[in-house]
Amino acid sequence: MKSSILTLFIFTILYTTTPVAEAYTGMTAEQLRTEIARLTRVADTIKVQLVQFGSNPNTVLPGTSNPNSILTPSILSNRCLQTNLRMSKGDKGGSVSTLQDFLVKEGVYAANLVTGYFGPATQAGVQRWQAAHGIVSYGSPSTTGYGRVGPSTLRAMQSGCLGGRYTGISGSLTDSTIPTTSPKGVAVEKYSLSLNPTSGIAPLAVTASFEIDGSTCTSYLLDWGDGSIPVLHNSNKDSGCVSKPIKITQTHIYNSPGTHTVIFKAGKANLSQIKQLNALKVNVVGNL
Repeated sequence: MKSSILTLFIFTILYTTTPVAEAYTGMTAEQLRTEIARLTRVADTIKVQLVQFGSNPNTVLPGTSNPNSILTPSILSNRCLQTNLRMSKGDKGGSVSTLQDFLVKEGVYAANLVTGYFGPATQAGVQRWQAAHGIVSYGSPSTTGYGRVGPSTLRAMQSGCLGGRYTGISGSLTDSTIPTTSPKGVAVEKYSLSLNPTSGIAPLAVTASFEIDGSTCTSYLLDWGDGSIPVLHNSNKDSGCVSKPIKITQTHIYNSPGTHTVIFKAGKANLSQIKQLNALKVNVVGNL
């Protein structure tokens, strides 16, 4: 019965809203692939609705003159966290804001606390959500994951997304720290690094931004992780340094699918002596 309703609904969308010849004549291969992907999402939405409404013959499925409008996950459930990034206390960036918006919709977080920073309030909101949904209700972020968006919590928060998981482009996370000075005296300076987005379909354009409270002796290296030319500067000295804040923004295109590790190094020394400060993942999937 459900299969018949699904087939009839898709047939109606395809053959009654626009004539087939007019709708698809002149499309390029890429446009056709995009259209197929859209119709697949429509079908996934209908499947979820069929599960929700059941097979009662008196049930009327919600319809619309614009098929795109039924793709909004919030129509199905608030429980769709639209990011694929794991998060914990101390993180900040676009994905943290997305998480906080999600927690607001779920009724466990205050709307005026959407700041993009994962602090104690966000941790408490995550804990309330985890406990309410039977994920975990004891321990700590490091022992049981209580208060951290780890793999299990991430999957649960995405359960209301189409197909049961979020497949779109994620936001960004910024990791900031002040490492200690190395035994060799190569000072590792305060820095921040962000990537946006960190996942998507190839070709994927990713923008990296980093800031260093550096000097004229500061060397840095940002390796994109796919064998391409890195972003770098070699000061080639470690004395006579003059304060010089550094702010760099670069965009890179990932053409190959896979998980790429972006390595960031910086310090007051020759390029060969500076240490790795960070490594962030970029997940790239192939075209449809």
